[in-house]
Parts: sequence; C-alpha cells; structure tokens
Amino acid sequence: MLIAYAGLLAMTGWRLMETPTGFIPEQDQGFLIGVIQLPPGASLDRTDRVMQAAQEVLLSTDGVSTTAAIVGLDGASFSAASNAGTIFIRLDDFAEREHHPGMSAVQLSQQLTGTINMGDPRGGASSSRLRRSRGWAMAAASR
Repeated sequence: MLIAYAGLLAMTGWRLMETPTGFIPEQDQGFLIGVIQLPPGASLDRTDRVMQAAQEVLLSTDGVSTTAAIVGLDGASFSAASNAGTIFIRLDDFAEREHHPGMSAVQLSQQLTGTINMGDPRGGASSSRLRRSRGWAMAAASR
C-alpha cells in the first residue's frame, strides 16, 4: 500500500512539473474587437464618420480580411450610446499574414490613432494624451 501511495505522489509531482503554468495560453485566433469612444454627447453621424474612416484604414491594411462595424454600440458595456462604436476585425489565416509586420492589436490601434483625424477638425495627433483630448479614443483587443 505504501508503494502505491509513493507512486501516486511521484506521478502527481511529475504532472505538476509538466503542466503549463499559464492560465490561458496565448493563441492567435485571427479575430480582434475594436472599440471607438467619442466624447459624451457626440452625434451618431459623427461617430459613423469616424467608424467609416477606421474601416477604410483597416481594410487597406495587409492581413485584414473583413470588418463589421456597429455604430452606437459601446463594446465595453454592450449598451447603446451615440458616442461609441464597435468594430469586429477578421484577420487572414495566420500562415498568410505571419510575414506582415504590424498585425497585433496594439500595432493596429496605433496605426488607426495616427491616421484617423475625424474627431478633430484641425487634424489629429498620434500621442494618446492628445488623441483623447481631441475627440476620440480607440482600443483593440484580441479574441
């Protein structure tokens, strides 16, 4: 009986050492969710113009397959808001886009930040602090 107990303890220790330690393994599923937030009280028309500009930038990016935008949906709380929009971004298969630099959620968000100037009639800025003060914000997360 003691030998069986020692064997079970040894197998438990071995499995603990072989099991990955991360809670969720990092996986590329080829799908991103982007949330655009304008200042409170921004019109739905203004939000729509920013969303269309974001879609144009995304669809012209190598490695992005399709997008679906929902204007008026706050992606963080899934509630209706005229100053918010959500973009679902489908990327090409990993094998096709592994040679394309800039395919992470952070890099796509930075590209949009430097390109979309719809929130500020004088033009936008690429720094996060100025971008937020001039009328819109973008966040993207991989799924």
